[in-house]
Amino acid sequence: MAVGEGSSGPDTSNALTAEQPIPIEDDEDDEITALQGNEDESGDQNDKDENKEDNRHEQDTDNEGEEDEDEEDDEEEEPRLKYAPLTKNLGSVYRDGDATSAFLVAGDKMIVGTHNGRIHVFSMPLLQSVKKYDAHRASVSSISISPYPPPLSIPTRLDAVQRLAAESADDRPRSPSASPNAKSSPKQPAVARTPSNDIYIATSSIDGHVCIQSLVDPRDVQLRNFSRPLRVVALSPEFKSDRSYLSGGQAGSLVLTVGGQIGKSTNATITGTAAAASGWLGSIGLGANNGTDKVLHSGEGTISTIKWSLSGKYVLWVNEEGIKIMRSHLKLDSSESALEWKRISHTPRPKRDGWEELAVVQKARAEWIDRSSLESDEDSSLRRPPSNVQASKPVDKSGTEDSGGTSSMAGM
Repeated sequence: MAVGEGSSGPDTSNALTAEQPIPIEDDEDDEITALQGNEDESGDQNDKDENKEDNRHEQDTDNEGEEDEDEEDDEEEEPRLKYAPLTKNLGSVYRDGDATSAFLVAGDKMIVGTHNGRIHVFSMPLLQSVKKYDAHRASVSSISISPYPPPLSIPTRLDAVQRLAAESADDRPRSPSASPNAKSSPKQPAVARTPSNDIYIATSSIDGHVCIQSLVDPRDVQLRNFSRPLRVVALSPEFKSDRSYLSGGQAGSLVLTVGGQIGKSTNATITGTAAAASGWLGSIGLGANNGTDKVLHSGEGTISTIKWSLSGKYVLWVNEEGIKIMRSHLKLDSSESALEWKRISHTPRPKRDGWEELAVVQKARAEWIDRSSLESDEDSSLRRPPSNVQASKPVDKSGTEDSGGTSSMAGM
């Protein structure tokens, strides 16, 4: 039966066309092409990510290199110092296998103490022997002088270093007087009484004695026995008038000694029968010439360093517990009489591993610095070092104020 145009029946031609199968090859190709396209896009993305990572790594490497260069630029070069070995010029010190155990340079004097207890005094800058004498029976542990002389001028020191450097480079044998095997003369010439020579030299030793010797008068000498190994002695800046000094050592006591009999050996009056005898003789007026000893501080381990300030108003000492400063007896006003030998400052040692063991054996170094002698930035910019010397930047050292200077520490 035929269907007319106005009929609502189905169109068989259109039905047959719709029912025709759709080839799947094209769809599979499209699907494979799409998958391949996605894989290519992900590969490109991975390549981009890898390139970004490589660029980031190269950038980090460049940054690290720049930081290393900046750190290298920030590091200051060590100053090039002029120095010269002195062994060839000090043959008399090392005679008979002796060796140095203590050393002090002050003004135009260099004083060396040895393990055999001998003291050698040289004049600077030519290192000429001034005096040598036997002071102890064991190693010298420290050296102190009074009054403390002003330092040599910088040109004088530079000339001395250049001369010593030239002599050390010369391998020719020294004169017989400088040879370690040369015999010392039995009698030494008298030391001229000049301002730079009119000083007292104090030495301490592990034999428990303090020896104080005038450089110009061989009869003006004191020897005092403290019966314990001593590590340090420090003369008062006005020892010539007040005859006082401080000492300390393994006993852990900071001892003030005043007076003493010239030309004789005496025992300290701080413990035992010596203290009892001193008190009994003093009660009848016969013990004044033997001197007196007073313990100013004790109970904190070995004392390794004692240093008077430049003005003499303060005293710094170091023991196993730290650094301490006290007011001395010098230049006291009437309003300050109660401060005499009173402690005014204490800096404890660091509370870190190993410091407790180090505090027993180490020897701290202390210096009082005159602030007026330090250069300001303006002064240093106006000065130019000599062509053969490279100057280092001044170090700002802080410490306790004093009319004579500042205390700075090294080694603690």
